[in-house]
Amino acid sequence: MSTGNTKKIVVENYNSDWPKRFENLSGEIWPLIQHCAVAIEHVGSTSVPGLAAKPIIDIDIVIEDVGKLAEVIRSLSILGYEHRGNLGIEGREAFKYSSHPIKHNMYVCVKECYAFRNHILLRDYLLKNSQARDTYSNLKKTLADTSDSIDLYVGGKTDFIIDILSASGLNSSQIDLIRSSNQPSFKRLKVICKTQKAELWDGDSLIKNYIVSTALNGLGCQEGSFCTPTGKLRIASKIGASLPLGGIIRARIPTNEVWSNNSEFINEDLVLTRLLWLEGAEEHNANTFKRYIYLHGTNHENFLGQPASHGCIRFSNEDIVEIFDHMQAGNEVEVT
Repeated sequence: MSTGNTKKIVVENYNSDWPKRFENLSGEIWPLIQHCAVAIEHVGSTSVPGLAAKPIIDIDIVIEDVGKLAEVIRSLSILGYEHRGNLGIEGREAFKYSSHPIKHNMYVCVKECYAFRNHILLRDYLLKNSQARDTYSNLKKTLADTSDSIDLYVGGKTDFIIDILSASGLNSSQIDLIRSSNQPSFKRLKVICKTQKAELWDGDSLIKNYIVSTALNGLGCQEGSFCTPTGKLRIASKIGASLPLGGIIRARIPTNEVWSNNSEFINEDLVLTRLLWLEGAEEHNANTFKRYIYLHGTNHENFLGQPASHGCIRFSNEDIVEIFDHMQAGNEVEVT
């Protein structure tokens, strides 16, 4: 989680219309995805009667395994949903439909992923415990009134949520994942194209330098230019957390393939090991996400130190693991 979002946070008293909004959304979505999904769930605070919430419906579509994801992406695109990647949460893929009349967040979750389990455990606990529900309502209202950013709002809820999830049987490693994902991060990456170097910073402290490879066609933000975009960007999504070195990612979905110098993939331009999907933070680079610009590992490590990519920023496979572990969704990447 990054810092700096100062948008006003709105938390409302429970609205009995929220379940109806979910049913309307479910009625639109489920017929197109029921052949490749196992459930669609109303989660988040709007799913708990009596609980104050931001007036945005949270939906989890549940799939058996990641092998179903590509078909879900295709099916949801028919309705106008844009795949946004996992936003840093492994096993949970986000989707966006900005112009829909019902405000909602939608995720596709692998059945066994911790993010989906968290949603269900928290929802079901609050459905059964009115005292906890009321305490949570008051906490959310107070945080909405006093927090200067969404990061502070989310961080202020963390201990309360963790207490509930711990009582519901979540193990310590999963608790640690939740806590770390809700902590503000000041890590940032600066890519200097002139020297083909990247600098990892934590606040004002330089952590490490890396050798990279930016676009063979140079710098630019035009669609179809195969150039590396410039200016301030952000990490939008992190993909491939559990892959081995050389694990192949195709169309932003990890596969069971692993690249080696002697493999059948030797002539391909591959995305390997880890993928961090970038989005623009400025007007001139606002199309970065839709251009599919990534930080990623490569099978062309011999070209690191010189422009050679098709627009993305390549790292060695060992280095991209380090970057992946340091950076969170929302962290800044500046390209100069």
